[in-house]
Amino acid sequence: MIGAGGHCRVVVSAARAAGLDPWRILDDQESAWGATILGVPVDGGLSLLEPGQAAHIAIGANSVRRRIAEARPDVAWTSVVHPASWVCSTAQIGVGALVCAGAVVQPEAVLGRHVIVNTCASIDHECVLEDYSQAAPGAALGGRVILKAEAYAGIGSSIHQGSELGAGAILGGGAFLKGCIPSSEVWVGVPARPIGRSKDA
Repeated sequence: MIGAGGHCRVVVSAARAAGLDPWRILDDQESAWGATILGVPVDGGLSLLEPGQAAHIAIGANSVRRRIAEARPDVAWTSVVHPASWVCSTAQIGVGALVCAGAVVQPEAVLGRHVIVNTCASIDHECVLEDYSQAAPGAALGGRVILKAEAYAGIGSSIHQGSELGAGAILGGGAFLKGCIPSSEVWVGVPARPIGRSKDA
């Protein structure tokens, strides 16, 4: 596992439920070294990650997952799908993706590389979640919704069918979107409205 933050606990738990055996955690923050998370030791920094090793980036920040994955194409990035989720056989799951407990991924949905479908999120038919995007806990995406690369649908947000979040866009928790959010913009509320730009813009 890569990353020793709070999200790592969710991933370790999901991986074990899926029959995987996380044996160490790597994190470049020296203050985390020597700790254990759910019994898994934090052994050191990412320099210990060897080419060809199986690993998962257990970090919630979309841009950070992207930076790590693109810096280490030699790693066997591994997807984690919790057995208490439901993923249709016609859905596609990209390398390094995470599907958490209670999540639903419906027919012909496409999850890109290192996507997070968090706890109890709902991804309906033909949605496309591009690389490094994320549906937070309880987010509900209607059919044919598109999350562009690094987009983020916040906790409990609802997205009407056919809507789109541009690259790096953020939809706030509990918001309702019908339409399109331009790249890197932050929208909140019911109905959702723009309030600014994301930090990475």
